[in-house]
Amino acid sequence: GKTVVCKCQTTVNGTSNATTLTMTLPVTAREAQTGAGFGVGNDNGATLTTPVRIDLSSTTVATFYTTAGAAGWTGSGGKGVYFILTYEAA
Repeated sequence: GKTVVCKCQTTVNGTSNATTLTMTLPVTAREAQTGAGFGVGNDNGATLTTPVRIDLSSTTVATFYTTAGAAGWTGSGGKGVYFILTYEAA
């Protein structure tokens, strides 16, 4: 079929002043999805105690949040996520 399994570990070393974190999907998704998956993460150099929420904010971009309620990232320090995301390709 058209199932995509994306396993990824990202880290941003040094200072990241962005309060957002996104990734271009390796394969175009069939549709955008809120709450498409969850992962683990680091924010401002510290391990998060809540799951990272993953949205397919468009058919080509995944957006990561520090909580299931879509909280943003700290605008300093390092950040990163580790996840396995399964979605349907276009």
